[in-house]
Amino acid sequence: MKKLALLSLLTLSACASHCPCSEKKTTVIPTENVVQRNPKAFAEAYMAYLKEIGKVPLHKVSEIPHPFSADCKKTMNGAVVAKSSDEFVAQLSQAKKMYQLWKFEGIEIIPSQSTNSATIHYVISSQGLGRLEVLKVLRFAENGKVKEVLEVFAEAK
Repeated sequence: MKKLALLSLLTLSACASHCPCSEKKTTVIPTENVVQRNPKAFAEAYMAYLKEIGKVPLHKVSEIPHPFSADCKKTMNGAVVAKSSDEFVAQLSQAKKMYQLWKFEGIEIIPSQSTNSATIHYVISSQGLGRLEVLKVLRFAENGKVKEVLEVFAEAK
């Protein structure tokens, strides 16, 4: 539907310079909300959320607004660890309980607008965790919420 609406707008624009109907000064107003895909901004919001969790005490984790869709799925090193936003937040709370404070180094975000996803590479470190090198693929819903996380990690050298 959005492609059809865009094609109609482009056709009207092309028509405007060559057609007598352009003299009628017709205004075209889109009938549906057009959401811009911005996987880089979505991934940055996800990383800001993880950074915030790394800074706050455990009892504050549930108070931070999360960026997940209700049916968000997380797979970590091949195992499904969450099938909803509630499970995802609980999994992060458990990690917070085990590892306390954490920080990130060398965050690299590679967005893909055509698939509305982003790949993120970073090193995470904490006293209880050590240093891990992490590679994630985030897939986003049209509203920018995270709908899937595929994550692999290994000890950083």
